[in-house]
Amino acid sequence: ALIPLGLKPIIAPMLKIRALETLRQPKSFEQGHADALIFISVPAVQFGIPGLPEFALARKRIFAVGPSTAAKIRDMSGEQETLNLTLPTEGFNSEALLRLDGLQGPSVVGKKILIVRGRGGREHLADELRKRGAEVEYFEVYERVPTSTPLREILAASGVSAPSIGVVTSVEGLQQLGERIVTESLTQLFAMPILASGARVAREVPTLGFTNPPLIADNPTQEHIIASLKRWAMEKL
Repeated sequence: ALIPLGLKPIIAPMLKIRALETLRQPKSFEQGHADALIFISVPAVQFGIPGLPEFALARKRIFAVGPSTAAKIRDMSGEQETLNLTLPTEGFNSEALLRLDGLQGPSVVGKKILIVRGRGGREHLADELRKRGAEVEYFEVYERVPTSTPLREILAASGVSAPSIGVVTSVEGLQQLGERIVTESLTQLFAMPILASGARVAREVPTLGFTNPPLIADNPTQEHIIASLKRWAMEKL
């Protein structure tokens, strides 16, 4: 999608997803089933559904953070016809989930909600649901770990020393990028504009030393990120 515009993509993953070897079974399934499940990402579905009892999705309210996560749930579920699945129409983050009617106070008071996520994620969703009267438990099924290939090697292999723009899709990935720029003495990259996948990522850009105001994609989906890159490229022509 970008090559026709003269853009050369350089793939430089800062983090990789790794399944947790030992999963702690949720107490909510031992002590009477959870009333609702929230899947916070595609890996949460990929590694979470196999770790849940077979009946976990049956007749439950299920919430997905976005369309890719919802598609993965449908793909891995044998209950597609009866799946009670809800997702935001925009935003695709914790804040967007909290705006859904099914997660408002009257709907969650006294309910047991299981959040399927990676280790060490944000606390905002659980904190707010508890304030609304829900009983919330985590089922952590994966972790994010730094990749091992030096950024300098990735750039050398691409033949590019200073990319025209960087695309960052998480705060953790941005922090890892900033650390590698410093440790690998690539400080010229702090002048690189950053396209952030959302406002939360964008807020961190100047705090890590990047000198240009961040660009922000309308939504953190691949389609919206590519559309933002296309608009940026057209403005540079």
